[in-house]
Amino acid sequence: MRFTPNMTPYINDFPPESLPISSIDNIPEPPLNENYSYNIELQQILYGKQLLFENLPHSIEEIHQHFENGYISYRKGIIKTKSKTVCARCGNQEQSLFAHFPCARCGEEECIYCRKCIMMGKVSECTPLIDWCGPEPDCELTQHPLEWQGTLLPAQQHASDQVRQIIIENRELLVWAV
Repeated sequence: MRFTPNMTPYINDFPPESLPISSIDNIPEPPLNENYSYNIELQQILYGKQLLFENLPHSIEEIHQHFENGYISYRKGIIKTKSKTVCARCGNQEQSLFAHFPCARCGEEECIYCRKCIMMGKVSECTPLIDWCGPEPDCELTQHPLEWQGTLLPAQQHASDQVRQIIIENRELLVWAV
């Protein structure tokens, strides 16, 4: 993925002035436009998280409109300095857990990625992390969110009783369950 100087993202057909996010020194943070009608679903998905474009069920154009109106921010996925490389998502600094590959996304011959958190999606030098910086979502909590009104089967009740007793005794127990 590449960005133009005004941070417009491109996945294909990069304009000549575009750069990978890793080459952009200062990523702007537009001011919050309170008159913008933001997508509540996008807010709920992103709030408190750092996700990749491919983790979001929204178009790149819609995501970028939210950026331009100050509701989301782009961050570098991999931060490189002269002495170290750090994954901005998982905090990995172990150099043996970074690798490089010829990247079709940004066109670079050696794009570094983090192997430590790859199971959550590949974070590379050209990968922006997207997070919500608009207002907090409205959450309605039930009266007692951790209460359950169901009944357990006899085997489930036995396991539950054992777990409760082990916790009281501050011991360890391995439970094999679905």
